[in-house]
Formats: sequence, C-alpha cells, structure tokens
Amino acid sequence: MEGRHRRRVRQAQHEAAREVVSWAVEQRVGVLRVGNPRGVLDLDAGRRHNLRLRQWQIGRLMQVLTDKAVQAGITVDPVNERGTSSTCPACLRRVPKPRGRTLSCPHCQFTGHRDLIAAAIIATRTPGGGPTTPAVVVLPKVVTHRRDWPTPTRCRPVPA
Repeated sequence: MEGRHRRRVRQAQHEAAREVVSWAVEQRVGVLRVGNPRGVLDLDAGRRHNLRLRQWQIGRLMQVLTDKAVQAGITVDPVNERGTSSTCPACLRRVPKPRGRTLSCPHCQFTGHRDLIAAAIIATRTPGGGPTTPAVVVLPKVVTHRRDWPTPTRCRPVPA
C-alpha cells in the first residue's frame, strides 16, 4: 500500500510539472521564478508538523519541474520566499501579523489573497532575492483566490 501511494505521488508530481511547463510554453515564458521553500525547514513548528516537513520531498519536486522546463527551453530560477505573503504589493511595506488567507494593508488599504500576492511578489524577485524593478507590483484592487471546486457544505447542522 505504501509503495503504491509513493508511486501515485511521484506520478502526480510529474503531471503537475508537465501542466506548469505546458502552460509556460503556451504563454511563451522564458524564465520560471519558483519560490524556494527550503527556509521553512529550519523553523520549529511542533513535533508533528516538523515530521511532515521532513518527509516533504522539496528537492525532488523542484528537480522534476526543472528537468521538464529545461527540455522545453525554459530556465527555472529559485528565489527566496521570505516575507512574500506578508508584504503589501502596492506600497511594499510589511503588514503586521496578517491573519487568515486575506492580506489587508493598514497603510494603503490594499486587500487580496495572501498566496496570490506572494506569487506576484516572487515573480518580481531575482534569484539573489532582490526585486527586479523598483516599481510596485501591479495587481487589481481586490484579489481573490479562484477555486475550481464548489465550497463544501456541512453534512449535518451545527447545534444552536
């Protein structure tokens, strides 16, 4: 059972990498900037979460993506993720303790989904970690997370 699960995970990694590279080829992307999550491994997050992080095959997934991208003529640049989901893309200031998945900047009132904001900031970074341009990231006023599946409903009513 464990071996079967491992094979399915490896297959899913290859399929995900193939989808990303296919999209990049269609969009004529020459450089993929990918957040490098290795810094997360150094943080103490509790016994169970630390175990899950240690079992996460970061290098393998990055290698699969890099191999497929190189075959398509695309270079992959790993960049530092630090501070990307807690930095406002409009004014580039740190947001103190963002809660939940929505980032709301108290300085400029920008609001958006933290993961999408982080992806936009990662796209502007160079492999050394600094921004590619001093200009701010251009995003719409409100950024929400798009989902392909409907919101799950509760199986039973919550007692009042």
